[in-house]
Amino acid sequence: MISVILPIYNVAEYVGACVRSILDQSFGDFELIAVDDGSTDGSGDLAAAAAAGDPRFRLISRANGGLSAARNTGLDAARGELIAFVDSDDMLAPEYLERLEQALRDSGADWVACGILFHGPDHEMRHSARHDAPRLLEQQPELPLPQTYRLDDWRDVVCHFPSAWNKLYRRSLIEGLRFDEGLNYEDHAFFQRCAARTDRLVHLHAPLYRCRQGRPGQITRDGSERVFEQFAVLDILRTITSGPQKTGGPEAMAQLTTRLTFERAEAITDHPRRARFVNAARAAQAATGLPPDDRLGVPGWWLDLLEGRVPVSVVIPSNGDADALRQSLDALAARSLIEAEILVVADSPAAGQALGGLDLAALCPGTRLVVGPGGADMHARTAGARNAGLKAATGGALVFLDAGDALPPRALAIWQARLRKAGADMGFARFVMAPDAPHSGLHDRRPLEGRLDDPEGFAPQPGDTVYIHAHPSAKIWDRAFVQARGLRFAPAPLSSWDFLLRAGGQAERILYLPGLPPKLASRPATRAFWLEPTPPTALARAVADMAQGLPGPVAGRLLVRAIWEKLNFADLGEGAATWEAEAAAAFGAAHPESAVDVDPYVGQRLRALLGIQP
Repeated sequence: MISVILPIYNVAEYVGACVRSILDQSFGDFELIAVDDGSTDGSGDLAAAAAAGDPRFRLISRANGGLSAARNTGLDAARGELIAFVDSDDMLAPEYLERLEQALRDSGADWVACGILFHGPDHEMRHSARHDAPRLLEQQPELPLPQTYRLDDWRDVVCHFPSAWNKLYRRSLIEGLRFDEGLNYEDHAFFQRCAARTDRLVHLHAPLYRCRQGRPGQITRDGSERVFEQFAVLDILRTITSGPQKTGGPEAMAQLTTRLTFERAEAITDHPRRARFVNAARAAQAATGLPPDDRLGVPGWWLDLLEGRVPVSVVIPSNGDADALRQSLDALAARSLIEAEILVVADSPAAGQALGGLDLAALCPGTRLVVGPGGADMHARTAGARNAGLKAATGGALVFLDAGDALPPRALAIWQARLRKAGADMGFARFVMAPDAPHSGLHDRRPLEGRLDDPEGFAPQPGDTVYIHAHPSAKIWDRAFVQARGLRFAPAPLSSWDFLLRAGGQAERILYLPGLPPKLASRPATRAFWLEPTPPTALARAVADMAQGLPGPVAGRLLVRAIWEKLNFADLGEGAATWEAEAAAAFGAAHPESAVDVDPYVGQRLRALLGIQP
């Protein structure tokens, strides 16, 4: 009934499990045609050993010709009424063939697809195999299965995964079709040619096909010069979609060009090659006559690049401490969003001279130095540096780091994509207090409970940002929002608190980013704001200024928080007792009433010191 075609090339570590998953299918009427495409690691012999003499298994050995040639060899040898392709590092759920064959028999359709379980060394992810609705089954659990999707328009076609695998085909559908040899990304044209011959696709969203990710040598992760073959494939697809079989060819090609160039760009880590590829992708998109289109699940940063914009700018104030700065730049050098703009801002002319001898671009490509205006104290210098970075930034989004803080490699790409998709003004994340203390990014989660998990963010109520931790390294901002509202860092203690509260009071949408937490620096030289024994009266003045216009209890909560942080982190030395007495006096003067709402982690000792009643 079914011919399963398994191309094999240097997958010794995986091919045995793949073969066993096929031979263990609950549906037994099939032949397994394994095509060893000139493997040099014994993969073909290992496949035969895994089959252990099963008569359904047949091994064909040939000189290396590439994946398309191996699949074509299998097609030439296939005898089944139905055809399936499996990649030799993947596996099938035990009921894969049974359920797909049943769906074809019941529907009378020409082909059927299923959902995918992507899995790697440390992750698993279910995918519907539809670019436009990757989590369809989770979002619509009541959806009747299988679904039949019409393919009357090319836009109906391109939302489906173009993979040859995860599908079962009638021989009549693919009779005479072959894979284009000599090109990578060979699945795409085969898929489109199949779609041109039929008006529907049956789809089981269950993840019955188990696709391995992260294996060295995978074509989809090849960032070599071969990524440019994608443009030749796009030319082939343009020819196919310009045929009379379906409408919507130009619009579908605009969507496909955006999607497929994004997929290839993600694999490129070489900066000059990636820059050349981005330019070629812009030209290909322009050739469609239509703008970039994100309906196939493309992140916002790729749309920005196709339209010639910088997706995100990172601003790092520096006092000239090269060691602290290197910590941040080392982490940013590994970023997946290569095109992010990195601005190191010297917080004074003296710091600028100290940093002038560093080759910042060599430490982290894409980095340039800006010199801030300086100032009389640390608060003024840092605020001036952040504001200078804000003025110099060209990115659509902004991230402010402290020197020494480290972002995970994919944080910028994922934060920016989620911020743009949600249309949010700001996003805030969890972080890690070095060495390994995780923080939720919230001082108190309870007032925001039920709103944080919405992927589209939430509309803040007055005072909501009081509950968000103000550390700048765990935030991303929409730069147009910051500029339009005239937001700047104040040259005073608790400057980042003031910035967050003023922004939060004007933001229309805020997004919580629970993944990819930055790691905050822990060395004393990088924690000057935490260690500084700021006088309590200065803290009270700063809180009074930033709390204007916020609900009444907010100022008390903020002042208690500021005092708590200094008592726990500042280097008060022998003056601790005096500082505590001054804190009690400053708090009493600002809040003579005893009923003040405080953060849940504030202990009884501080409550008693400040005279706060339960």
